[in-house]
Amino acid sequence: MAEANGKDGRRRVVVTGMGAVSPVGLTLEENWRNILDGVPGADYITLFDARGGGFPTQFACEVKGFDPSRESGRRRPAEWTA
Repeated sequence: MAEANGKDGRRRVVVTGMGAVSPVGLTLEENWRNILDGVPGADYITLFDARGGGFPTQFACEVKGFDPSRESGRRRPAEWTA
């Protein structure tokens, strides 16, 4: 995404790509296909020991297989919300 100033002085935004990362897919195409096919995003928690850790909830919507270092482009994950 790039910013530019328009003739009226207001900031404008240019979207140069589209993507989606969610519990049902790591790409826009995978998300859309899985939503249409009714693939659920919720499952038992696998990223930490929720069952043995005394957590009251053991079911969640994890984003499995996501590696932020591959997907972040030029920005580090710590800068995504900046």
